[in-house]
Amino acid sequence: MADLIAYTDLETFLGGLTFSASEVTTASMACSAASDAVRTATSRTFEAQTTAQDRYFTYRRPFGTYSYYSNYYGSIDWSVVYPSLFSTAIPATILDVDDFFLVNQTVANVTVSDTLSTSTYTPTQVWPFNAAATGLPCTRLVFKAGTFLPLGEGQLKVNAKWGWPAVPLTVLNAALLQASRYFKRKDAPFGIAGDVAMGSGMRLLPQLDPDVALMLSAARRWWAVA
Repeated sequence: MADLIAYTDLETFLGGLTFSASEVTTASMACSAASDAVRTATSRTFEAQTTAQDRYFTYRRPFGTYSYYSNYYGSIDWSVVYPSLFSTAIPATILDVDDFFLVNQTVANVTVSDTLSTSTYTPTQVWPFNAAATGLPCTRLVFKAGTFLPLGEGQLKVNAKWGWPAVPLTVLNAALLQASRYFKRKDAPFGIAGDVAMGSGMRLLPQLDPDVALMLSAARRWWAVA
């Protein structure tokens, strides 16, 4: 996966510097490390949205949907109750997927199929519902209420154009700021910046630059674990 930034971007960010051959190597590694740090901090890859590709996902039922009915009805014949659960009276079925935008594609272009059968499923909406208006990616596919998706691990094949139209400027700036910190880190190999003898020494903490963390806070994707 390509880095979010290159050493030439860092040269410009640092005031139009021209790195020497050895500095190019160090700066390139700093850019790679910063790109990885940004992706780790946001749980996103910010990859380019190009051609449609197949990816595989696992459907997770909303926590409590069936345990509620089980606790309420007790010991019953589920062959009778199950059909009633998949009706328009219950919430729509939602599948978590990777980031994608409705750019050069529509919901109708996204196909969902069962890898163990010939069944196909048609999403009706994407979530967040107002993603396009806020510049955020879509992260879920919404199906009409009553749609039953198979529960096998990786059983759902989704074909779509994944990724982002472009890396957000705030994310690029965060990567450059973190890369500049990594680049200068070579001058403090023991994790101490400044002059300890003169009382101006400062220990560098093993964490993202605070400004970088703030810039990335709105872009972070949260994954729920049940």
